Amino acid sequence: MEGQTRLIMEVSKELNEQTVLKNELSSLKKDSRVYEKQSNSGIFFLSDQSEMLKKCHQKIQRLKCEEDRLKNPGKS
Repeated sequence: MEGQTRLIMEVSKELNEQTVLKNELSSLKKDSRVYEKQSNSGIFFLSDQSEMLKKCHQKIQRLKCEEDRLKNPGKS
């Protein structure tokens, strides 16, 4: 049960981080430059703001589903 609680906390933390990122991206001017860090390196690459916002929104939806599944395991 402790492992389940830890996993729920990790998912909730990542969900909060993605929500902050989405809010930050949404508040930028349309012509702002945004950079995305590749997961397998320490290098940032110029990215499209609307594409990053779309990816962020999709990740939030996946994390919400994962959080619901973890909190309510019998409802799957």
